[in-house]
Amino acid sequence: MKKMMMAMIAAVMFTSVAMAQDNQGRRPERRMDKAEMVKSRTDRMVKEYGLDDAQAQKLLELNTTYADKMPGMRGPRQERPSQEEMNARREEMKAAMDAYNEEVKKILTEEQFAKYQEDAKKFRQGRGQGRGPRQGRGPRQ
Repeated sequence: MKKMMMAMIAAVMFTSVAMAQDNQGRRPERRMDKAEMVKSRTDRMVKEYGLDDAQAQKLLELNTTYADKMPGMRGPRQERPSQEEMNARREEMKAAMDAYNEEVKKILTEEQFAKYQEDAKKFRQGRGQGRGPRQGRGPRQ
C-alpha cells in the first residue's frame, strides 16, 4: 500500500511539472491590430531600405492609407469564399498592390526602389515553392 501511494504521488508530481513546463518558451499567440501592423511594416522598410525621416513619414501615411486594401493587413480570416469571389479578391489585391507600388516608387530613390522590387520578386518566387507557414519567408511587399 505504501509503495502504491508513493507511486501515485510521484505520478502526480511528474504530471504537474510537465504541465507547468508546457507553455514555457512559447510565444503567446496574439494578432497585431491594424495600427501595429502598419507601424511594423513601415519600420521594417525604413530599416531595410535606409529611408530618411521625410521618406519614413510619407511611407507611414501610405501604409496607413492602404492598410485595409493590402493582403495580410485585413482582419481575422473568415470562411472560404467561392472561386469567383477568390478571383475577384485576387484582382482587387493586384490592383491595390500595383497602385501601392506606384506610390512607393514616388517615395523611394531609384536604388531603394530597385532593391524593393528585387526583394518583392524573391518573395513571390519563394511563395511558389511549397514552403509552409513557419519556414523562411521573405519580406512582405
